[in-house]
Amino acid sequence: MKYQYPNALAFILVFALLSSFAVRPTYACGPFSRYAIFNYTKHPDLPFEEFSRGKLGVVQASYARAYLYVAYRLMNGGGFAQGEHAALSSLWNERLDFSNQDQNEGSQPAWIAARARVTNIGPEPKLEPYRARGKDEYDSFLNCNADAFRTAAKTLDERIAKFGAGSSEVKEWTLAQDKVFANCGGGESIPEQAVSSTAPLIQADRAYQIAAAYFYAMNFDEARTRFERIAADASSPWHEQAEYLVARSLIRKASLGDEANRNNTLAEAETQLKKVVSDAKNDPIHDSALKLLNLVELRLPPARTDHRSGQ
Repeated sequence: MKYQYPNALAFILVFALLSSFAVRPTYACGPFSRYAIFNYTKHPDLPFEEFSRGKLGVVQASYARAYLYVAYRLMNGGGFAQGEHAALSSLWNERLDFSNQDQNEGSQPAWIAARARVTNIGPEPKLEPYRARGKDEYDSFLNCNADAFRTAAKTLDERIAKFGAGSSEVKEWTLAQDKVFANCGGGESIPEQAVSSTAPLIQADRAYQIAAAYFYAMNFDEARTRFERIAADASSPWHEQAEYLVARSLIRKASLGDEANRNNTLAEAETQLKKVVSDAKNDPIHDSALKLLNLVELRLPPARTDHRSGQ
């Protein structure tokens, strides 16, 4: 009986060849990239201009209704004129604060210049207006916008004019504001309550600074409570602004907080903004409140449309 040695020899050679390769580790999932890959759930990929021109990609049911409307219109054979493309892009960019990015960067020097006028205050701390939404450092938002720095600079100039650049009132005010802006980039840094012997104006300022610090630290419930307290104090120079910031606290909570309570929180913001818009004494913040009201009503569920229209 003859054995088929060639077949056995071929098997041995193949086994030896495979065994000669070094064993390499394998991964359970992939692909892998050097850069973070984002999957947006509330809006399409950037730039928005491409979306409104028909490059829809995979449309998510979780997109805000403004994007779903555009997708629906395009998929039904409709389109948009050049002016409409510009209006859509402007609206979407404004919502994500892209249109305000350059303004925000230009507003910080005004605050730094005002702060430099204070005697013996020391170098300015690092300002980081963007803050991570959570543990994911890639997902951040503009926490302290241009108005925050402009308002701080204007207020400090006024306090210097009243108390003097070397006064204890101005120095303590500035150090408290440093703590407020420390929250823009992360953490929780809350100024201490002003002592009772401090000038009433500085005490009112400190109450507002503390509320703002909680707002930037993403403690929106505490910020809302404190802004409501200020809004109820007619003697505070911030009481009208605080009424508007109650609504802003609610909107931030709806955007960044528990998704399950989002609609209820937006409904509270809607009620507060209608109150602000209907009050004649709020003329200085009327336009800002009206813009926020339109945004809130756009984000609320479609089923609420009948209620708002009175039908």
